[in-house]
Amino acid sequence: MEYRHTPVLLAEVTQQLSPQPGSIIVDCTLGGAGHAKRLQDLVAPGGILVGMEDVIAALISAILVAALALFFQKTGTGRALRAVADDLTDALT
Repeated sequence: MEYRHTPVLLAEVTQQLSPQPGSIIVDCTLGGAGHAKRLQDLVAPGGILVGMEDVIAALISAILVAALALFFQKTGTGRALRAVADDLTDALT
């Protein structure tokens, strides 16, 4: 069965938010994206629609990058792997 979302109160939401081209909107309830599709159309061109799922993914990515940076700087194994990578880079250039 195909998932289908029918947004409720779409006209009321867009009227209250009054999105204009170039606006930035954060949608914390992206879900089936019923409202988001309409809001994206209204903020174009130049506007941005950010879904909360995007924010969560960006935060997770930032945490992973920070953890890897600490691993490569603070552990013996990380420093050894970094040295191997640096040697390989030097050999290839």
